[in-house]
Formats: sequence, C-alpha cells, structure tokens
Amino acid sequence: MTGMDHNDRFLRSIFQKFLISTILSVLGGTVNALVDSAIVGNMMGSDALAAINLCGPVFLLFSTVGSLLGAGGGLLSAALIGREQEAEARRAYTLAVALELVCSLVIMALGLICLDPIVRLLGADETLRPMVRDYARIAFFSAPVKCLLYIPFNYLRLDGKPGTVSAAMLLMTTCNGILDVVLIRMGFGMAGAAMASLLGTALGTAMGFAALRGGMFQFTSLRGAGGLLQELTMLGTPSALNNLLDMTRLILINRILMAAGGGSLVAVFTVVCAMSDLTLCIVAGIPQTGAPLIGVFRGERNNPAQRDLVRLELRYGLALSGAAAILIAALPGPVCALFGLSASGEAALALRLFSLSLPFAMVCSILIYFYNASGRVMLANTITFCRMFLFAVIPAALLAPFGPAVWWFRPVAEAGALAVLFPILWWFTPKNVFHSKVLLLDERQDRAGQVIDFSVDNSLQAAAEAAERIEEFCQSNGLGARRTMAVSLAIEELLTILVQYCFKPEEQASVDVRVFVIQGATGLRIRNAGRQFNPLEYYETHREEDAFEDTLGIQMVLKLAQEVRYQRTFGVNTLTVLFDKTEGEPL
Repeated sequence: MTGMDHNDRFLRSIFQKFLISTILSVLGGTVNALVDSAIVGNMMGSDALAAINLCGPVFLLFSTVGSLLGAGGGLLSAALIGREQEAEARRAYTLAVALELVCSLVIMALGLICLDPIVRLLGADETLRPMVRDYARIAFFSAPVKCLLYIPFNYLRLDGKPGTVSAAMLLMTTCNGILDVVLIRMGFGMAGAAMASLLGTALGTAMGFAALRGGMFQFTSLRGAGGLLQELTMLGTPSALNNLLDMTRLILINRILMAAGGGSLVAVFTVVCAMSDLTLCIVAGIPQTGAPLIGVFRGERNNPAQRDLVRLELRYGLALSGAAAILIAALPGPVCALFGLSASGEAALALRLFSLSLPFAMVCSILIYFYNASGRVMLANTITFCRMFLFAVIPAALLAPFGPAVWWFRPVAEAGALAVLFPILWWFTPKNVFHSKVLLLDERQDRAGQVIDFSVDNSLQAAAEAAERIEEFCQSNGLGARRTMAVSLAIEELLTILVQYCFKPEEQASVDVRVFVIQGATGLRIRNAGRQFNPLEYYETHREEDAFEDTLGIQMVLKLAQEVRYQRTFGVNTLTVLFDKTEGEPL
C-alpha cells in the first residue's frame, strides 16, 4: 500500500538496547570456567587443566537443572504477566526458587555419596583421578548456588533490570579469579580452585536476589502452585536438553580422547571448550536477545516483525561470530599460552577447525531459539540433538583412530545439523501451503490482506499522513465508513500524543503500527521504544485540568473503542485498541 512502509528502526533500537547486557550476562555465566582453566593451567600445569575439563559435566548437570527451572519459571511468569495474572506470576517465581533449592540439595547429597563412582565415570585415569576428585568434591557443595543463579539471571531481565545481571556476573567472575590465585598459592590446589568458583557464584547469586527484592517478584504462598509445575518444566525443557546433551557429549568425547591420546589430547580439548564457552556470549547471547520478542510477535501473528528480527540476528550474529572465528584461527599460539599450553600443531588445528564451526553454530542457534520461541519445540530439539550429540559424538569416535582428524567433529556437527534441517522443512512445507519455507510462519492473514504493519516517523505530520492512508486498508476489508473513521481517528490521536510525550523534539525514531481485521475483530496496536508514557493513566490524571487538548483525543478513542490496553514490557510502550473483540482469537 502506497506510503505504508515497514522498516526495522524500532526493532533495531530495542534489539541494540538489550544486546550488550544479554551478551555480558551470558559471558559472565561462562567465563568462570575460562578463568578457572586459564589460572589452573598456568599455575598447576596441563594435567590440572585436563582435570578441570573432566569435571565440566558436573557443572553442566547444575546448568541442566538450573536452566530447566530458572528459564521455565521466567518464561511462565512472563506469560502470566501477559495474561494479567501477576499473583500467579509471583507464585511461579516462588515455585521455581523452591524447586531449584530442593533439587540442588538432592544433587549435592547424591554427588558426595557417590563421589568415587562419578570420578570414574568422568573418565579420569590414575594420574588425573586425585585432582578430579578434589575438584569434584567441592564442586558438588556448590550445587545450590550454581542452580539458584538461574533465578536472578532470568527474572532480573523480566523485571526490567538487565544491567544488574551483567553486574552480578562481573562481580562473580572477578571474585572467582582473585580467589583462584590466592587459594592455589596457599596450597589448596584443585580444591582451592573449586572453592573460588563456589564463593564467587555465591556472591553473584546473593547480589541477584538482593536486586529482586522490592521489585515485581516477591515470595508468596505455594498453595495451588501444583497446576503451574507442568507448564514450568515444559517451557524449560529446550534449555535443559541443550545442557544435558552438552554434559553427555563432554563425558563421551573426553573418554574418546583419553583412549586416543591421554591427558594431552584432553588438555587441548579443554582449550577448545574454553573458547566455545567464551564465544557462547555471541552464539547464544544474540538469539537470547530476540527470543522474548519472538514470543510476543508470534502471539500477535506479526510475521514482518519476526522476519526483521531474524534478519537482525543473522546480521549481528554472522558479523560477530565471523570476527571471533578469524581472531581464534589467526592466534592459536596466544590462545594456548593463555592456558599454559604449548602451541602444538595439534592444538592449532583443533582451534582452527573450531573457528570454522562458529558461523554454522550461529545459524543453528538462531534457528533453535526462533523455533522454540515460536512454539515448534520438537524442531528446536531436533536441531539441538543433532548438533550437540548425534553429529558430534559419532564422528569423533570414527575419526579418533586417524589422529588429528578427530577435531573435524565440531564443524561436522554444526553443518550436519543444518543439512538435516532442510529435508525436514522440504517435507513439512508442501503439507502446509500457508507456511513460509524456513521460518514456517503462518501467512494466511498476510496473504488475505487482513493485517497491515507499517512504521511511522515520530512527527505530527507523519501521524496525520498515516491516519489518511489507512483508509484504503479499511475499505479493502469491508469496513464501513463509521468504523474506518474510528480506526483513522484512533491512529492520528494516539500517535500525536505518543510523539509528544515519548520522544524529545530532535529525536529520530520510529513507531510501529499494526492494524488487523480478523474474524470480525477490528483493532490496532502501536509500539514505541521511547520514554515510558501511559496515555490512559495520563487521561485519568489530567482530564479535570487544563490539558483539555491532550485528553480530548484520548477521550474520543475510549468512547469509540470496546477496549484500550497499555503495557510496558522490555522497555517498550505498547498500546492496544480493540473496536470489536472475538473471544479465543489471538490479537
């Protein structure tokens, strides 16, 4: 439609706003392992470095439980807030904390009781077994704080405090690094390194819970919380599966490498795993930034916004992962030296093949988070299973007898997962002719012309022009003159007051508008990333004052509409106007 263009300026501003804090949060959660590996490798040698890697599955077990309950609880609470059930959202928060505490205490007890069998399962030989046992024993004592960390990690962003997550992770990492050096020099060895990680995580977790106090999420009664348990665990399953498969893969590949070359190969693999953890802030952080917005847009069936968001993720993701890949491939010597390891040809090959896998991993990760957030959990889990386990462990086992060829398992796993995806999509889309080929978006409403999405500059002139141009859309959907006038008036009046109060006069920004006529339901939704401003609250406060010109427009919209709603989530003002409601149809 002439003049009704849709751009990604609004989405780009939101994405950029949360991108850095999300990357820093993920980095803070993974850099602890890198700090431990770097300090232990330099201070205690390659055997101690290998022992750190052999204990990696223990922390991945904590991550599996932590992400299952923390991510599941956060997503459930977000959904309940969207349904205007804030009391139930707090109940879900309380349930998630209680479950994290109970499950982590059980893991700690079982880990300490079964410590020796677990050390053998981790694949340690006689040389490494004492160091692995010392580290794992303290690691199991850290289970409660390691699992509980996932609560503030997920809930602080939901509470509008993403910067606090980054600060807590930075504090945790700094404390861990300092205590690593102090405790190892004091003679505590591997146990000291594990204790440093425990104390650093405890400090970061305590800071996170302190920041949650006084906010939206407070502890409440668990009476009636049983009905939330199934949905909570279901929503957390994809994140938990990723960590569970990572744990299983690490155990099996460590055993494959121990059999093929002993501790020296495992030490090289430790450096590769550390680089994998470091780049996870890009590979996971970028799609994590967009996942909550994908969930919102999916509920609205806003296909243009979903496509724009995936394009943004690909643009940033491929640029950053490509830069990281070039840096790692060009500097294998300094990377090995960081961990006290000599820059052998084997280590250089392993790092360069890992760097080759990064762009493929980035695409896989974006698709996994997209399919999960858009409700296609089985497809997301299929890609996860292929890249984290099936195409990693089997190629590693087959290539191990051929020496250095074993390091090809990383690019094979990532590229293989993408190769499997396309036959699945080819099989699916012919059966569902209304779905797009890769993102599987339901395009029936778009093709029927029942929805229109467009962007408006934050100016009064643009607001007036948008109101005029929407008439063609309304007429093409059979709306009468009265309803067309109501939609046009609502757009002009609401855009006018939002432009005045959400943006500075010189500020350049966009407001996204969506108008829909679906099964008898007519409405519009307006979003902007400007200053927080609730026009409904403003009307109630000022309608008796001299601000008559400002409140008159709002008053007219309230009289014409059946329902008007305002929300402030993820730093975005969202105003929804419904002229006719149809029960059960997502709007």
